[in-house]
Amino acid sequence: MNELVYQTLPPSWPLLPLRQCWAAVLWMLVCAAMVGAQASSTADQAGTAAVSGRVTLGGKPAADVIVALTPADAGEGNRLPVARAATDEEGRYRLTGVAAGRYRAQTMAPGYVSDEQKSDWYISWRTINVGAGEQIENLDFKLTPGGVMAGKVTDMSGRSLVAARLQLFRRSANGRMDTAPMTPNESLMYETNDRGEYRLFGLMEGQYFVAVGTNSPAFSFGNNFPQTYHPGTRSDKEAKPIAVTPGNESKDIDIRVNTERPKTYAVTARVVDAQTNQPLTGVEVSYGAAREAGRYTVAGPSANSDTRGLVRFEGLLPGRYGVVASVRSPAAGTPAYFSEYVPFEVTDGAVEGLELRASPGATLSGIIVIEGVTDAAMTTSLFAQLNGGLTVSGFSDVTSIGYAPMPVPINRDGSFRVNGLPSSTVNFRVEAQRAPGFLLVRIEADGQAMTEGLKVTAGQPRQGVKLVFAYGTAVVRGQMQLVNGVLPAGARTSVNARRTDVTNRSLSGRFADVDARGNFVLEGLAAGEYELTLSSYGPRFATPNAPPGAPPPQPAPPLTAKQKITVPAAGEVSVTMTLDVTAQTNPAGRQ
Repeated sequence: MNELVYQTLPPSWPLLPLRQCWAAVLWMLVCAAMVGAQASSTADQAGTAAVSGRVTLGGKPAADVIVALTPADAGEGNRLPVARAATDEEGRYRLTGVAAGRYRAQTMAPGYVSDEQKSDWYISWRTINVGAGEQIENLDFKLTPGGVMAGKVTDMSGRSLVAARLQLFRRSANGRMDTAPMTPNESLMYETNDRGEYRLFGLMEGQYFVAVGTNSPAFSFGNNFPQTYHPGTRSDKEAKPIAVTPGNESKDIDIRVNTERPKTYAVTARVVDAQTNQPLTGVEVSYGAAREAGRYTVAGPSANSDTRGLVRFEGLLPGRYGVVASVRSPAAGTPAYFSEYVPFEVTDGAVEGLELRASPGATLSGIIVIEGVTDAAMTTSLFAQLNGGLTVSGFSDVTSIGYAPMPVPINRDGSFRVNGLPSSTVNFRVEAQRAPGFLLVRIEADGQAMTEGLKVTAGQPRQGVKLVFAYGTAVVRGQMQLVNGVLPAGARTSVNARRTDVTNRSLSGRFADVDARGNFVLEGLAAGEYELTLSSYGPRFATPNAPPGAPPPQPAPPLTAKQKITVPAAGEVSVTMTLDVTAQTNPAGRQ
């Protein structure tokens, strides 16, 4: 089986252990099974377009590499391949029966780094717009062998630590440790095996720091020990950097962990209604370590108050903390109460008697208006289409942590009401896939148009809000034209369409990726004048030939181009946007 999976790799490159590749292999097999199971349904949707190209590995043809197309606009859980094929001995592939649409094209090659990842580690695909019957050629992919880091995790006596979770870091320009993204589809390899060994492969070139354990203020046991960096320090200032280069393995990157059980303590708090002083049951409470005066992290676990309003946390190390009632991810039936942070300090004993005075979440209500629509039946129909696609979210004024988007239920008459919001500045968003064609153009409150988000306060209602929407089905098909140069390898380019009469800075426009051929499609636009902004970003994470310990380079400012167009309520508009590569000053020297 090793030979089957890795027969495309040149003998000069080390084979990757199949055990550590198992997650990616399973993912491929599951994808294949799902594609086969959906053959009858996808056959009905199959089109006449075809996509072809070539995959190279280290500049040479890469045989038996899977290339797949997945819908670009589908949710992550529903993004199944609609077409897939393996490359031949010349590295060539061809995907047929492709329906018109927008797709992500990507290779499935665990252990190797694509040019797309060199631009943005979180992105391993290329966007492509496919027209009906179109024959797209030369969609090529370039792979390079990833680097490997291997070592062993032990305690102070040399005993292997099994299933210990590892993390990779890179030091930012300000000296802070930033978590490096996991290798795509390979999260399982970030655990030690039954001998305490680990092997991280498919890493992009650069300088890394590796650690094991947790930096949570709560200390539980088993494998959840204090965060320790290679070679065996809890201080990121003393952590030793590891240089990773393509196709090479950095061995013996061992970590020795002090797992001695420290003395820890418990804290108990009581949650009461700020108005009645009565205990509150089922209120979510969390705590965090103090970062600076009046500011806390919320890294500790959360728990719900009992029938007496009490909540208890155990396993806290000595230090300064804050505890707060705050719903992080509101769910149906969860009481929405919020409090201020209550600071406390753990020294040499349990902490008791803390009181959280909580207020119910804010209520936000108002009316929705769709501009230019006066027919009652059409208005009701549009409200129904918008329902389920409009959400509200924001960042808590107390915790400074964003809360999950909450749906805005819309009644037949356009009225709406949202309960359980923390004190925050809220923003509204329309999910384009759930409610295509809708554009929020104005938010009115207290008789005035808002130029920022809308402020709400826990315990207080916010009424009379008016959300003004535009609706349209127009499509803008565009082409990017480069002059005076080319974009760097792995550049990411996108287009934002913003209607010029939208003055609220919290309201976003329509976005679209510029695909591998310089094409972009903006769908579901309402009538009006728009400013198109084309932005091209260079690589964010690559650090070739950086000296040991050097921080990653800061991203260069994007190359941009702007253009105004007029869009009708329906139909298509064609546009060409010219990007002058060398005319813009670029301190990072991107030419």
